[in-house]
Amino acid sequence: MVVAVQEADIGALVAALGAAFYVSEEGLRRAVRDRSTANLIHHETSIKVDLFVMGSTPLDETQLARRRRVQVSSDPDRFLYVHPPEDILLQKLHWFRKGGEVSDRQWRDILGIVHVQGDRLDRRYLERAAVLIGVDDLLPRAFGEGSGRA
Repeated sequence: MVVAVQEADIGALVAALGAAFYVSEEGLRRAVRDRSTANLIHHETSIKVDLFVMGSTPLDETQLARRRRVQVSSDPDRFLYVHPPEDILLQKLHWFRKGGEVSDRQWRDILGIVHVQGDRLDRRYLERAAVLIGVDDLLPRAFGEGSGRA
């Protein structure tokens, strides 16, 4: 999840998560300070949620504006904002680069997005945006390797 959180918001966020989630308050403070990542773990299900603190790339505002509102339940109505696959792909490329381009898991995720989404991906947007975050050299590699996956 991409989150727009400030240092002053951390106490309230941790309190709102309550006992349902494990969260390291110090880890969250570090992520806000460094504009990096932190995670939450839902105690009941052990589901881990990665939080990507907004502000790490020049695309953050654009990507926030591009998110889509999706209804996830009714009675009561509940909604969640999700990013289109192009923006997830760009973030994965960004974190792959930032991590020294060694994460097989990140690269598999990147190739999976390219393979599953294929021609539905807006390549013009991806090419322009990739330049802004310095991953324009990785994008053709991802398309080359991801398009041929079986």
